[in-house]
Amino acid sequence: MKAKYEIWQLPMSNKNVFKSFRRTKDTLTIEDYVMVYASTCTYNNDYNLEDIFFLLNQNHPADYHARSLSVSDLICIIDSRNERRWKYVDSFGFCDVTNLINMRNRL
Repeated sequence: MKAKYEIWQLPMSNKNVFKSFRRTKDTLTIEDYVMVYASTCTYNNDYNLEDIFFLLNQNHPADYHARSLSVSDLICIIDSRNERRWKYVDSFGFCDVTNLINMRNRL
């Protein structure tokens, strides 16, 4: 499935930057984040998340000017129906936070 994705990062001054989901789940809100990058990908569940993580850590695209993808960052996958799926970059893998973000932010 062809999809768009966005990378959202906390400002370095935010107290939750680089913290695991376990430590931030009670206060996680999209208003604290800034969208720093958008592109397209072929989305196939979690497999492509690893590709995005590798790309934005080891082989930055020429138009990517944010810090490397890290714990506390969000990846938003936007499918062809314009539905958003939010993934929290955690210490080991990714946490699906779609319902949490939608509930708290009414997106």
